[in-house]
Amino acid sequence: MFMKKLLTLSIAIALFASCKKDSSTPAGSKESILTSKKWEITASTTSIDYGNGLVIPYDLYAVMPACQQDNIYSFLSDHTTLSDEGATKCSPADPQQTAGGSWQLINNETQLKSDFTNNPSIQSLTADILQLDNNTLKIKYVTTINGPTSETTTTYTSVP
Repeated sequence: MFMKKLLTLSIAIALFASCKKDSSTPAGSKESILTSKKWEITASTTSIDYGNGLVIPYDLYAVMPACQQDNIYSFLSDHTTLSDEGATKCSPADPQQTAGGSWQLINNETQLKSDFTNNPSIQSLTADILQLDNNTLKIKYVTTINGPTSETTTTYTSVP
């Protein structure tokens, strides 16, 4: 009788635990998660390799003006991007929203490729997706500009 009650209790606990929702668990493809959320940068660091073993890390988010820290980014289902200035603008004359270019997921949804229409210094960028779930988009990319190579990791958090 004891074993039967223990077995019944174990099954009930297993069923209850399996019904628990985890808000960070993806509920679909990476593309559907990416397009169903709005994203705000919450961390960004880079390491610049100047050669000869000289690598200097920078916390880009720490030096980002507050008027850019509240910007909201959207990856639209038509594969275009939209930037929103958020609550504060760096210049009152700036438009509230700006189209930023196009995007696509490539290599089995492991990379995010962005083409920028409003940034002449970086026209295209391919980033490795380190994490993408209902709460977090974390990407890493490498760029070389005028010699030094930098590796940048940026974390976006979904916003309501």
